[in-house]
Amino acid sequence: MLSKQWKIGAFWGLTFLLVCFFLQSFAFYLFERQEEAQLFIPKWYFMKEILCSPGGFSNLTALFLVQFYQNSLFASLLISSLLTGIGYLFYRILQTIAQRGYHLLFALIPVCGLIKMHIRFNYVLDGTICLFLMMVCWFVFIQIRKKSGLLIYSIISTIVLYLLAGQIVILYAFLMFLSVFVFSIHKWPYLLVPIAIAVVLTFLDIYYWHAIPVTEGIYSEAYHETQLLPESYMYYVWLRFVLALACIVVSGYVMKRIKWEKRRTKVLVTSAVTFLVVYIAGYCLPDQFDVQNRMADKLLSLKQKKDWNAIIEMHQGKSINNFISLNFLNMALAEKGVLGDRLFFFDQKSSQGLIADWNRTFYMSEMLSDIHYMLGDLSLSEGYAMEGFSLAKRKGSPRMMQRLVQINLLKGETRLAEKYLNRLADMPFYNAWAMKYKGYLDHPESMIGDKEFPSSKIYRSKTPGLLCLITQDSIWQSSVNDSITNQKAFEYLGCSYLLDKRMDDFYTLIDAITQGSHYLPLPDHFQEAVLLLGQKYPDLLQKVEIKPQIAQRFNQFNEHNVMVQNDDNKLFALFQTYGNTFWFYYYHKHLKNEVL
Repeated sequence: MLSKQWKIGAFWGLTFLLVCFFLQSFAFYLFERQEEAQLFIPKWYFMKEILCSPGGFSNLTALFLVQFYQNSLFASLLISSLLTGIGYLFYRILQTIAQRGYHLLFALIPVCGLIKMHIRFNYVLDGTICLFLMMVCWFVFIQIRKKSGLLIYSIISTIVLYLLAGQIVILYAFLMFLSVFVFSIHKWPYLLVPIAIAVVLTFLDIYYWHAIPVTEGIYSEAYHETQLLPESYMYYVWLRFVLALACIVVSGYVMKRIKWEKRRTKVLVTSAVTFLVVYIAGYCLPDQFDVQNRMADKLLSLKQKKDWNAIIEMHQGKSINNFISLNFLNMALAEKGVLGDRLFFFDQKSSQGLIADWNRTFYMSEMLSDIHYMLGDLSLSEGYAMEGFSLAKRKGSPRMMQRLVQINLLKGETRLAEKYLNRLADMPFYNAWAMKYKGYLDHPESMIGDKEFPSSKIYRSKTPGLLCLITQDSIWQSSVNDSITNQKAFEYLGCSYLLDKRMDDFYTLIDAITQGSHYLPLPDHFQEAVLLLGQKYPDLLQKVEIKPQIAQRFNQFNEHNVMVQNDDNKLFALFQTYGNTFWFYYYHKHLKNEVL
């Protein structure tokens, strides 16, 4: 008996280690994103508001724990503990039906499904905490056999679970009802009382507290991703989790009738269950969508650490199929001061590679806010930061609050900046940052030496309108024409014209800035474009200084380009020699508008 218990303990210990290893290796960057999209302030006024609603305990517990997600190992250990606990409780419940070894494998199925959900940004920790509480209540319910004890416990557990976890209580009631038949619980009509209580409590919850019903979870995952509501996605997971439990329990009940004495039967059944679990586990492995999200998470992490070289190296010599990667890459090139010199060394698509269309998500709002902040356009950066704050999954975003502090300090709005700083100072992991920035309230001149601020001279956009209606030209044109020298904004504007092959607009831009010298000499790719324009506007070549090696290379390109025509081999040879020039992009690169 001791040996059997040791084997079971070893099985779940190994499960815990494997889950932890997977999360630590694959979801390492995701945990940072989840932390910055959820706001927890350890003050009673903040916690009281959450606790006053049903399910507030699970919500508050998750918010408290997620603030430690800056340490990815903590996040991996926490989630692994919850998932392993859920799997073990389900195994013990299955063993109540019959003592079978394959129940260990059956119990892994819901664990695999939850791992799949935990590598998705839209899923919140609240959901798994609620599922764990439900499993604890269900496990205890299965152990009770006395009629009076069963009735009292079912009523109390229903009410307590509702207070702690909210609408999941209706799914708990369904599991209790299912248990009547699977676990041979007699006098089942008494259970109609707690089931009725669960139905009433769920209705009240929908009517008075949470407008989203748990039945919303029946829709597809794509539907819930567009809702941008954590409760919606959480219900999606709950319904499928409980459905999986019900199917496995019923299967265990049916398989109980199989005679278990023969060794051959044990081998065949266990093999079949193993095959099923392996197939389901394979389905739950990360798909292409998860891999793309992981790449975006990694880029965001490197950007926050200002590791621009790492971002550039990630894309060197590779095909780039999405605008988010291009946005980060080109931001890194601009931060290194080489955007106009190395833009076409990479697989560019169009001007959306500089700044993608806003899709009204937290992730995109954060990225666009960072780009405009880098360019010194405080108005648009602030607009996207506010959108990101409102789109954050839970109560706001400390990351966006930091950005708002920086913007308001640069704008001289010290009272508003102080308001944000007081909130950040209450958070343990942001207290040191807030204390540092509070020093700028009385001594704004000290900001000049802080590298977190883009410039001592900041362009303030006067462009009115909604974020989704602002064009790229209006974003930077005023900045370029302003007396303030903003090299990054100038290069972004010029590169946007080159990427969209708007040569007349590029000519107008270059002709205008040749009147002053603060943007000269031009970056290499701009000189390449000037040589191309010189064939139509010869006077432009007299105004712009061109490097001799670039002029010589342009003449060589023209000679080789004439010979290409429709010969793919010659085109590839041309790419090998001139693929990192604007000339090759202009003549041979077809613009792509897909966004992944």
